[in-house]
Amino acid sequence: MKTFLAISILLILNSFNLLAQWLPEYRLTNSAGHSTNTEIASNENYLHVVWQETRDGNHEIYYKRSTDYGVSWETDVRLTNTVGISSLPSISISGTFIYVVWQDFLNGNTQIYFKRSSDNGVSWGGDIALTNPGNLGNPIVSASGQFVHFIWRAVSNGFFEIFHKRSSDWGATWSGDSQLTNHTLGLAGIPSFSTTGLNVHIAWADSRTGPNEIYYKRSTDGGQTWETEIPITNNASYITDMPSITSSSTEVHIAWVDPRGGNTQIYYKRSTDGGTTWGADIRLSPGDLFSRNPRIVLSGTIIHLAWEYGPSTYEIFYRRSMDSGVSWEDSTQLSTSGGGVSVPAISTSETSTHVVWTDYRHGSTNHEIYYKHNPTGNITSVRNLDSEIPTKFSLLQNYPNPFHPSTKIKFSIPNVTLSGSSRAESRDEGSLVTLKIYDVLGNEVASLLNEEKPAGSYEVDFNASFLSSGIYFYKLQAGSFIETKKMVLLR
Repeated sequence: MKTFLAISILLILNSFNLLAQWLPEYRLTNSAGHSTNTEIASNENYLHVVWQETRDGNHEIYYKRSTDYGVSWETDVRLTNTVGISSLPSISISGTFIYVVWQDFLNGNTQIYFKRSSDNGVSWGGDIALTNPGNLGNPIVSASGQFVHFIWRAVSNGFFEIFHKRSSDWGATWSGDSQLTNHTLGLAGIPSFSTTGLNVHIAWADSRTGPNEIYYKRSTDGGQTWETEIPITNNASYITDMPSITSSSTEVHIAWVDPRGGNTQIYYKRSTDGGTTWGADIRLSPGDLFSRNPRIVLSGTIIHLAWEYGPSTYEIFYRRSMDSGVSWEDSTQLSTSGGGVSVPAISTSETSTHVVWTDYRHGSTNHEIYYKHNPTGNITSVRNLDSEIPTKFSLLQNYPNPFHPSTKIKFSIPNVTLSGSSRAESRDEGSLVTLKIYDVLGNEVASLLNEEKPAGSYEVDFNASFLSSGIYFYKLQAGSFIETKKMVLLR
């Protein structure tokens, strides 16, 4: 029996598309009112989702969390209770601290509020007003370590401008307002921003010179001072819009909507020196249909992009780069709404990728929040263990085994010439190495590694929280070398 299973596994074709590992869509909300404008944040096994909803006859902010990588979800928690309209929530996480901002509209004015949890969403503090009432909105929060940053748009001297506020003590106290833009013509569109340590990066659409261009601005001292903004597009004759920005300590990546050549498409560019210089524009959306509302997230060297795509009834599409934007995998459709979708939000935690969106499949009077995740869509934990070059191939037994829900797999690739492809490849140059997981029927359930690797000893983390208890097999293939071992998952 064991021999039969091993042979079955070895005969499986290696043409599996990594993106097929997305699990089925899951309906997060189920109420008679509209659920819209959702956002997601994650850290390790915790996922946190916020949205606005009318189930109680008024627009309020709701919250929901998962403590097991999105496998199951706790009940909804109502975060606001006001007579005004609470809308456009934004969420960010740092350690066990969760931060939520939103806008309240009452008596013709809008005011922005802040709320936090210090225990991963178990309990919540009171509402704190971060602005005075006025003509303002579009709040966004982003946290890195003890620093929490908040930006929004407000009318100043007749123009929409971007403002910033910061906290250096986990949101306990806040600085005064800082105006980041100053228009005499045009206006600042809805901003996007990202924080990494003391670096804060902001992007927005700006019409100061005519049609919208995408502008960029940064701070390298935690938002105390800011450099002069710069345009990173130069289109002149058409309108760019809806930027989304993500960053690491050295990289900045921006995606936006761009109508060059006809219908609106998703374009992208990157900086590899913290925003000092920028690469060329790259179109990422496929086909000739309309694309809008991109959301981009960076995790290690992996970039995740989700957006709306369609003729008029949109669906959520997704694309990924494994090498910091140098190359991109093919696009894949995530939603199967049929009735339309809007505004995806995307997040990563350990090896998983998570996407939420507003979905109209239940009718025009009942918008709901849907969720989808890929438990192996963010494999960043492949580590080179030793500078010494191995002399032979090896695939070690996973540890621990049996395991729940995570285990480690070690393997070694020597510096020899490999065959098994259209040409022989020297391991000092790197060639394709795959590490895949199969169930007892020979079905591929996860792909942990599918990229070129130089000679060395490696360790890969595998989180099996999305699988049921049972026997599984993991197979390493490098050129003509193939080896398979058994492991046991316990629940």
